[in-house]
Amino acid sequence: MALINKGITNSAQLSTGNLDIFLYDTSTDSDGGAWTKRCRHTSWYKSLGSDFPKLALITVGTSTLRIYDATKADTPLWYTCTKLIYWGGNAFKVKAKNGLIIFVDQSTSNNHGLGCLDFTRDMHVSYDYADGNPFIDGGTVTTDNNSGIERYSETSHPLFRDVTVRLDGRFLYDMDLAVHPDTPIEPDTGLPLPSIAWLSAGPSGVNFIMPFREYSNSGNTLSTVQHLRKTFALQWTSTAYYFTTCTWSANGRDIVLGIEYEPAQNYDNRYMYVPDVISYDADTTTNININNLNRSSNPSIWDQNKWSSSDPYQSRIADHIDNIMAFSESNSGVTLFRWGGEVDNSWVARLQDQSSFNYTHAGVAVGECAGYNTGWLQKNQVFALAESSDSPSTYYENTSLINNTNQESFVSCGASGTGVAFQAAGNTPRATWNACKPFTNYRFAFTVSNASNATMYIDDDAASLGGPGTQYVTNTSISNGNYEYCFKTTRSSKIRMINTAGNGGSFTIDNIILTEVPSDRSSVEHNLGTWSNNSISILGNINSTPVSTGSDTHYLRLNNNSSIKLLYQPYRQLGLTYTVMWWGRYPNDTTWDLIMSLSSVSSGNHGGGIGFRDNVNPESIWVTNYQNSATVKFTHSSDGLRQNDHFHHYCITCDGTNGTRCFIDGVESSRDVVNNINLSLPATSDAFYTIGSEGPTQYNSGFIDGRDKDIAMFRMSRYPTSLAMARWIVQQERPLFSNEGSKSIPLGAASSMDYDYHTRTLYCGSGGLGSYKIRGLEVLDIDTSVQADKITASNDLVFKRD
Repeated sequence: MALINKGITNSAQLSTGNLDIFLYDTSTDSDGGAWTKRCRHTSWYKSLGSDFPKLALITVGTSTLRIYDATKADTPLWYTCTKLIYWGGNAFKVKAKNGLIIFVDQSTSNNHGLGCLDFTRDMHVSYDYADGNPFIDGGTVTTDNNSGIERYSETSHPLFRDVTVRLDGRFLYDMDLAVHPDTPIEPDTGLPLPSIAWLSAGPSGVNFIMPFREYSNSGNTLSTVQHLRKTFALQWTSTAYYFTTCTWSANGRDIVLGIEYEPAQNYDNRYMYVPDVISYDADTTTNININNLNRSSNPSIWDQNKWSSSDPYQSRIADHIDNIMAFSESNSGVTLFRWGGEVDNSWVARLQDQSSFNYTHAGVAVGECAGYNTGWLQKNQVFALAESSDSPSTYYENTSLINNTNQESFVSCGASGTGVAFQAAGNTPRATWNACKPFTNYRFAFTVSNASNATMYIDDDAASLGGPGTQYVTNTSISNGNYEYCFKTTRSSKIRMINTAGNGGSFTIDNIILTEVPSDRSSVEHNLGTWSNNSISILGNINSTPVSTGSDTHYLRLNNNSSIKLLYQPYRQLGLTYTVMWWGRYPNDTTWDLIMSLSSVSSGNHGGGIGFRDNVNPESIWVTNYQNSATVKFTHSSDGLRQNDHFHHYCITCDGTNGTRCFIDGVESSRDVVNNINLSLPATSDAFYTIGSEGPTQYNSGFIDGRDKDIAMFRMSRYPTSLAMARWIVQQERPLFSNEGSKSIPLGAASSMDYDYHTRTLYCGSGGLGSYKIRGLEVLDIDTSVQADKITASNDLVFKRD
């Protein structure tokens, strides 16, 4: 495979077999790269006759590291090292910072390690798995290591000095460098030393070397007051857990970890954000159990959102100004994360895949995935809309995808008392319907009659597809009456209902409706295989339309005969702490517009919610609890409450103490009273939130209006939002509603990522599916001409492995 620089037309194809590439921009070093002009006394300068390149493309493969001068159009080879680590091995990861190039070997035996080429000190050090004497000083940068060099329990290199323990763990998975802001300047180079994090297989977990030193005697003598931070492991209790990716955040304090449960399995994998690593066990070598970090005493640990059961692939800085991190998992696009501190907590934005690849679950191809951009989702998100160009142009409430008049009978099956499941079609009464897309929400409604000892489940007909099946409705007893289930498919598949009652169980279903509904993208709902029944439905027919010409972000048009209905589930309750956020476009006239209502058929229908009141003076937004016993009225002077020609951002939030607040386009509205409005539903099975109007007259006829209302990215969470965060979200999301349009990511997992500090752009490579670049929430460009399973970039200069 060749390296291709897509930014320079006459760039040479550099080499083959590179396991990792890194474009080292010395201008991002602590001194802006000034160190490159202070090394003319070194052996490597005397040998090479030139300064270290200001922009250097570093490649590693097998036992060779090469540095190319990327400041020149033809990217010439500048330096080669053929003996990286004492035992040899295969270097597969490389990073550089402040004149140090760090690389790791992924051998499963003792023949592995972590190596350092320090161009500022002209030193070559190898750190390996050996007991007692883990270090080999390999001489200068221009002297290759060889097996005859003596081992040391310590090395004279200041980054590793005082680290007397061996390299913890074998099979190093990943490594990253950063400069902690509290790291002092080293007097010999004028630069702070970087911190190293690396991942080892099994219980060794995550290891750190973080240099903290104090100097005395005018900065020339190392004090004994503080020492080099010891290596310690952050580990899981079970050896079945592996850490697969690690990335320091832009602030140099926090770290992102990718965790995989059993590499051969496909469950319980996640990313976790650990703020301020140095605060944990700062001065000992004691291993830290991750379970201890997940306790409520550490609220900043972000591990709630296991949004996929796929393998963690990559993580990388996505924006160094706002300290945004990017994650990618197996076949699941890119997820952005921002830690907002103790006030705003954690936020994620998912830029998921479009229909251009086959998703694989447990080794079985299960179909193509739909693309969408969620916008920013908050901790404890309970509902999130994210419509895209893959959405149907119209959602139909009562137009079934299957024969609505078809009657299916389920007669006695199986031996007495045994029950039957997943048997051949001739042995188990079942009905099977086609027409289901992957990763799509469906409403399945039917009427049961002639029920006798009846139990059933609904699944994806795994027997005909091969591989493990997914039960969309688990085994449940049914009787005569009407039933409605909502579930999300995990593959392009059939829908199958099976009678599992055993001998004597029978029932008949009729009035069958299978229809697609808008998908919930919230973190609660996003775990594959755990989609809850009775989650979302629609009232009336709903149109899906681009927010601007050519945009992949769509809005839903709601009116008096249409709304989105969120059926009662305990996890949907908002209570006294919440955020309801959306982008909306509304008619500007004097009437009532309901945005969200709280309803219960058995408890009295409509009972509060959020709505516009333009038939009062001045026009206002009302937020009312279910009992209609508490209300806050908001007025807003900037640009009016709503405009029909463009989308506004609306945010209703409450922290349970300081009253419900309203922000429009990041500006706070005035309120008539400080009141904490409770937006809970009554605890009845027929209670629900509706988005838009209250729907058809069978629900309520008192608040119906006949006008269209356009909403996009409607979100509900059980966590408050600050004004500063709301203002930041407006800045991040407004470009998605511009006339230029926004793209969906038409690719699978990002097997490689790099961040361009100069342009604040994230570059992602996805192997044979090409590459794309992201700034903020916008996908700026998609390139399928180069395979790009490895990618690196700086200042709009991009190298890809083809």
